[in-house]
Amino acid sequence: MTQNKIIEIIKILRKEKGWTQHYMAEELGITQSSYGKIERGDVDITISKVFKILKAINQEPSEFFGMVAEGSPGIFTYDDALSYQLEEKKSLLDLRDAEITYLKKQLEINDKQLEIKDKRITDLQAELKITDDLLEESGSNK
Repeated sequence: MTQNKIIEIIKILRKEKGWTQHYMAEELGITQSSYGKIERGDVDITISKVFKILKAINQEPSEFFGMVAEGSPGIFTYDDALSYQLEEKKSLLDLRDAEITYLKKQLEINDKQLEIKDKRITDLQAELKITDDLLEESGSNK
């Protein structure tokens, strides 16, 4: 995929909407300086960033990648973009699975700690009963 072509088309679409770089940056939740670096090609643009930009400007990805591919055989296609996005989603799911496993283990630890505390409370209540019984017995002996 030609990054320059992608950036060129993004810039054209932004200007067609009458948006400034500053406005586009606000729509993306980044600084104007960061967005300017994208349009100048100072930073590599990721597929996820392309999709965020397309969403911001309400551009269908299939149309956008059609514009990018026009006259450029063998470059990055819409299907490639979807495959890449799918891989990103799978990675996120793997991270969530790991987080769920961690949280389940934490829950097991908390449950065991709660069991220990419940047992301690039961033991203390038994000791208190014994103490009360002894005090009552010694009080009745006087």
